[in-house]
Amino acid sequence: TRSPAQSTICRILWHDARVILALTGYSVLVGFHVIFVVAMLGVTFTYPLIGPMAKAQPQHAPFALAVIEKIQRVIVFPGVALVLLTGLWAISAGPWKGDEAWLTVSIVLFFIIVALSVFVTYPAVKVAKAEAEKKAASGEPGPPSEAFIKATTKTRRLGPIMSLMMLTIVF
Repeated sequence: TRSPAQSTICRILWHDARVILALTGYSVLVGFHVIFVVAMLGVTFTYPLIGPMAKAQPQHAPFALAVIEKIQRVIVFPGVALVLLTGLWAISAGPWKGDEAWLTVSIVLFFIIVALSVFVTYPAVKVAKAEAEKKAASGEPGPPSEAFIKATTKTRRLGPIMSLMMLTIVF
């Protein structure tokens, strides 16, 4: 049997170990959240480089747009789910009450970005890719189609706005 002093020491040590494990677990969770944000959403900051390169060499536009579409489908959309899950988990497990202005603004901006991406920019990229493929298959020189111009204009205008929203969330 333990003496009262030993029992007290054991309780204190066990409490301290649980606190350390909880803090470490929370830190790991936040670390994964940050990694998902950077790795899976940060890749979208390459789009402003890919687009002008495709415009400068129109014969490569179908490939460039296929790359952007694939990044969205395979990296960004799954990344959004992981960012959302780890973010909500971090909020519920952390010291947040939910009434912090920065947190509310970040969540609202996150959902606006996701909605714009899913319902506006991703469909526009698909249209632009299809139009670029048609143009390339026809082999005809000349300006791109009206649908291509409309789709790429949409993404070119929204891209910087969405990037600014992402940077607002980060900072």
